[in-house]
Amino acid sequence: MYRPTEISASAPTVNDDYANGFRNGNYWHNTATSIHYILTDHTTANAVWSPISSGSVDEWDDWTTTITWTGNTPTGVSYVARYITIGEVCCFTLDVSCTTGGIGNLTDMTFTLPEQVADNNNLIPISSFYSVAASPLNTNIAYIDGTDNTPANRIAKHFIFPVVGTATAFDIYFRGFYEWET
Repeated sequence: MYRPTEISASAPTVNDDYANGFRNGNYWHNTATSIHYILTDHTTANAVWSPISSGSVDEWDDWTTTITWTGNTPTGVSYVARYITIGEVCCFTLDVSCTTGGIGNLTDMTFTLPEQVADNNNLIPISSFYSVAASPLNTNIAYIDGTDNTPANRIAKHFIFPVVGTATAFDIYFRGFYEWET
C-alpha cells in the first residue's frame, strides 16, 4: 500500500521505508511533538526522515515564477514564492494575489517551479485553494505534470472555476512537493 502522508503519535523510524509503502517526498506528522518529517531516502530498513519546520523561514528561498493565464489575464497581480530542497525533494509555496481584479472570468493558469521536475511519468497533486473578495476559502484542482520528457512542459497546472468580477480581489494559494532532477 502506497502512503503519501502518515499521521502518528510517534516519529518515523528507519523501517518506515519503501517496503512499507513510503516513497521519497512523503510526509509524516508526529502529533505528540507537532514535528513534520519528509522522507529523503526510502531505502529498505535504512529510511531517512528529515524534520522540516515552516518556522525556519531563513532556510526557505525566494524564487521567480512565470505565471501564464490561458485566457483572460488579470491586472495588478503579485505573488510570494518560497521553496526549500531537502535531498531530492523540493517543497514550495506560492501565494498569488490580485487587489484590482481587472477581468470578467478567471481562467486556467500554469506556473513554473523553482527546480526542474523529475520525469517520473506521473501527475503530482498539489494543494490549491482560493478566496474571492474575502469569501471563505474554496478548494480547486492543481497538479504538477511530470509525464512529459520535455523539461519545459513539466510545470504546475491549475484549473480555476470561480467567476470573478472586473474589480474583485482574489487570492490563490499553492503548497506542494515533488522530486526534482539533481
